[in-house]
Amino acid sequence: MAKFASDETDFETFIDQRKIIVEFLEPQYQRIAAANDLWTSFVKERKTANGILGTRSETPLHNPTDQTVTAIIQATVLLERYAKTVERDLTPEVELIVRLHQKY
Repeated sequence: MAKFASDETDFETFIDQRKIIVEFLEPQYQRIAAANDLWTSFVKERKTANGILGTRSETPLHNPTDQTVTAIIQATVLLERYAKTVERDLTPEVELIVRLHQKY
C-alpha cells in the first residue's frame, strides 16, 4: 500500500503505511544490530597475533588448546545466532504469498 500511495502522491497514506512498515521491521533490525555487536566484540578480542583470528603462523589453530577449541565453538555459536537474526519475521499472509511464488 505504501508504494501505491507513493505512486498516487497520497502522502498521508504513504506516511501511515511507512510507519506500519518501520514498526514491523524495527525489532528485526535491533536483533541484527545486537548480534552484530556481539560478533564484532568477539572478533576484536580474538584478532591478536596469537588469537584464533590472528595473522601470525603461531596462531593456536596448529596446536589447539582447550581454550582455543572453546573459542572456536563460541565463534560458531555466535555466527549461527547471527545468521538466524537475518531471517525475516513474516506474517502468515506474507508467508503464504512467498510460498505461492516459490519455484520448485
